[in-house]
Amino acid sequence: MGRPTEQGIAFFSLDTTWDAKTEMYVAETEADGIAVMVTAWQLIYNNEGYYAKYDDDFLLLIKKRISRPVDIIKSCIDAMIRREIFSSKLKETCNILTSTAIQKRFFNAAKRKKEVKYIDKYLLIDVNAHSNLVIVFPNPKSVDNNATKEKEKEKEKEKEKENTVVINNKISFDVFWNAYDKKVGKKDKIKNKWDKQSAETQIKILKHIELYKEAQPNKQFRKNPDTYFNNDSWNDEIIIKDRNNGTERSLTESEARELSESIANDPRYK
Repeated sequence: MGRPTEQGIAFFSLDTTWDAKTEMYVAETEADGIAVMVTAWQLIYNNEGYYAKYDDDFLLLIKKRISRPVDIIKSCIDAMIRREIFSSKLKETCNILTSTAIQKRFFNAAKRKKEVKYIDKYLLIDVNAHSNLVIVFPNPKSVDNNATKEKEKEKEKEKEKENTVVINNKISFDVFWNAYDKKVGKKDKIKNKWDKQSAETQIKILKHIELYKEAQPNKQFRKNPDTYFNNDSWNDEIIIKDRNNGTERSLTESEARELSESIANDPRYK
């Protein structure tokens, strides 16, 4: 097996007996299935550690290692998803291959690493007990074009730096500063107020900001960031101006739902 990435691990444990669903998978796919399964685990642990993007390159890497046709490899992977050896939900929603067992093994094995990055929406387990974790937000668009893949990787690295959340699950102040988009006041003082918030409150603030900006798109009339924190404004009701008569009113239920759905689909908050 090749050298692991900085994120990945070089070794992983393999049980001497299969659980019931794996037994049925092996009975269905036989020797090809075992080869595909173990190789897929190798690629996952060796690279991202707890998941892999399921794309043509992943299939080709398995083909390179076991010298079996891609259609057989794909058939085995599909059987693993169908039998929940890989999470069918995360395959459907995020196009990744992972499982609870893979994640438990990886994060336990990686606990001595200085830093381990993870994407919250990809998790199937609770990782709060680990103190060396750093949340990153995924690039919202996955580019499949092989000709531009290297350029996209460089962009993702830069975006990862911009969107990284500091250790212990606290979100970087720069994420708030850029999202609020009214850069006035003493930045260090505002940063101190941001850093004092819990991770849950920070996410609540970011979601509220999106609603607030929709209601008041002109930043000139938004509260200064310092005032926003002093008043705990993320708990405020959103008031908008009626375009027909200029009067102020609360968001209607449908408007609030529409904005909430758009925020819910934003990968930064998943």
